[in-house]
Amino acid sequence: MNTPEVTALLKAFDQTGIKFNDKAVTLAALKEQGEIVFTEDGPKINYRGKVQPMHEALIAHALANREQVDARTLPRDVQDSKENYTSTRSKVDFIEKHGEDAWANLPTSSVVVPTVIRYQDDFRKLPLSEKSRLLNEDPDYVTTLPARPDPNRTETGTFVNRAFLERQKKICPSRS
Repeated sequence: MNTPEVTALLKAFDQTGIKFNDKAVTLAALKEQGEIVFTEDGPKINYRGKVQPMHEALIAHALANREQVDARTLPRDVQDSKENYTSTRSKVDFIEKHGEDAWANLPTSSVVVPTVIRYQDDFRKLPLSEKSRLLNEDPDYVTTLPARPDPNRTETGTFVNRAFLERQKKICPSRS
């Protein structure tokens, strides 16, 4: 028989729509981030410095730790756009539901948002609204991201023209 807390946690896992390989391992990893608090709205956790519902923390954890989930069940991060609303009726329904300001803020075309922002160029690919949100939360966000590693640079930062070296090996095989 499950306790109310266990039932609430299982419900949070189900709300994500993601298939986790091992829920116990995922839960242990989340508990390292912060304490789980059970409220009348459901379980919440302080995940990465922000108190949020458990299912949102589970989604963020799954996106950051893809090896712990069935990647086919991860949400696709395609941003909503005006091009998705082709009929007048669908446009009117959107405006009635979300308001004129939300319609005005929608991009004109769909943008695929990177699921994990590991490098500075991933940040540059984000829509302006997402960049602004991240920078409002942490003004130094971009400086904490590393530049994408360049395969033509060594650990010391020296540039190595690998294509030139390969051509030289073909011309003078004895020098290699």
